[in-house]
Amino acid sequence: WAPSAIAAHAVLLTHWGRVDAHPTPSTRYMADFWAANWHSPTRAIDGSRWEWPQGSRAMIGDHACYTPHKDIVIPVFSPPTAWAASPHL
Repeated sequence: WAPSAIAAHAVLLTHWGRVDAHPTPSTRYMADFWAANWHSPTRAIDGSRWEWPQGSRAMIGDHACYTPHKDIVIPVFSPPTAWAASPHL
C-alpha cells in the first residue's frame, strides 16, 4: 500500500521498533531477543555466512530503532482507507 514514489526507493520494514534512546528487549523468544550478543556465524537466506567477529551487539549499537522526525511508518498490511481517520496521516 506504499505509494510507488516511496516504495521504489525505500527499504520497507514490517515494524517500526522502539523509540526509547536506550531500548531494552521485552521478549523471551530468543530469535527476536536482539540484545543477545551473538558470536557464532549465521547462514543468510542466499546461503552466504554472516560473521560477527566483535559480536552482533557491536553492529547493532545502542540507539532508538525509530526516529519520528526522520522515519516514515506505513501500515503495509492495510489499505490507506483503513487509516483515514489517523492523526498521523
